[in-house]
Amino acid sequence: MQFAGRNYLSSRQVCQRHGIVLRTLYRYMKREGFPKAVSREGRLFFAEDDLLAWEKKIIGEALDPKAA
Repeated sequence: MQFAGRNYLSSRQVCQRHGIVLRTLYRYMKREGFPKAVSREGRLFFAEDDLLAWEKKIIGEALDPKAA
């Protein structure tokens, strides 16, 4: 989905992308640094570019724990 000039993924798409269930996504959402969701028509959406930045950060920390 696209709005405000940005691409957004639904919570279901985020779960599929990361191989997690919705409950785990809600846990992720409570963590500091996880991208904030936008609510539209009662559904949650995440900006794709924010997710990419978060993924790169997490991968970097996993590869080099001292970088955290």
